[in-house]
Amino acid sequence: MGFGLTVISSSASAQSYVGISVTRSSVTLNGDVPPNGVFISRPSSAFRVRGGLEVADGVHLVAYPGVARRNSGGEFRAAGGATAFSDLAITYVTLPLGLRVESSNDRIYVTSLVDFGYLVDASLSTVNVSPFSEEPVPPVEEDVLGNLNPWDVTMELAVGVRVPVGRQTISIEVGWGQSLVNVTKRGFLPVDWSLPQRFKFSGFGLSAGVEFPLGGPREDGDA
Repeated sequence: MGFGLTVISSSASAQSYVGISVTRSSVTLNGDVPPNGVFISRPSSAFRVRGGLEVADGVHLVAYPGVARRNSGGEFRAAGGATAFSDLAITYVTLPLGLRVESSNDRIYVTSLVDFGYLVDASLSTVNVSPFSEEPVPPVEEDVLGNLNPWDVTMELAVGVRVPVGRQTISIEVGWGQSLVNVTKRGFLPVDWSLPQRFKFSGFGLSAGVEFPLGGPREDGDA
């Protein structure tokens, strides 16, 4: 999920652009938390190709296709005192679409995205620890691709500040994201599944990237 605080280089004057970005985020699960469990956030990442088409003064239609790796997990206690520690790692091919709206001086902007994702990889690592365990317990690795919804839809919101450096601009962006559909398939009945039956993703993060203006410098005045 490209949740994030973003550092970007782009043209000093708002105009159409292309670029790339790399995101680091903290992602957690939310949903049906069992009474004896807790969700744990994990570092996640995303790589995006960024494009913006200026459709009005200070308004861009944006598309940020890329790949997102979402990691999260939980700690769940079972009867008898045993505890399961689970780490879920999921990879999506994503296509965020939306709007970026800039202030009159092109320095502050707001981005709103709907991120469409297609699942390409999913693994679950679980360590079951008994209160009587004396030796380290190795994790059990599973391919859980077939248990999960192949499609994801995530809402993302971000606010940023742009600082011009010559014809380029360094931007810092703070964002948040929340998935809108359950990660697990509809009607999924878990067997030996250490995570809840239904859950979604949410998180914050930071990104770094570079944007390149399309065409020459604008002639309407911004320096």
